Amino acid sequence: MAAQAANSLANEDACHQFDICVDPDDPAKVMLYEVYDDKTSFDAHLATGHFKDFVASAGPLMVARTARTFHRVEP
Repeated sequence: MAAQAANSLANEDACHQFDICVDPDDPAKVMLYEVYDDKTSFDAHLATGHFKDFVASAGPLMVARTARTFHRVEP
């Protein structure tokens, strides 16, 4: 996951943040918090080679994989 985060930040101009968050009560629960310019940019991320490599290697370890989109509310 750390390599995936580093690749996304280094190789995708539209990726502004990529945090790996672990539940302190259950370290097996992990959430990836990613900030992209927009949905089109995130969809492009899903098509990258490094994302496909990540899913191929980490996918079998995942119980579930869901993505949720939030929009930032500016003050």
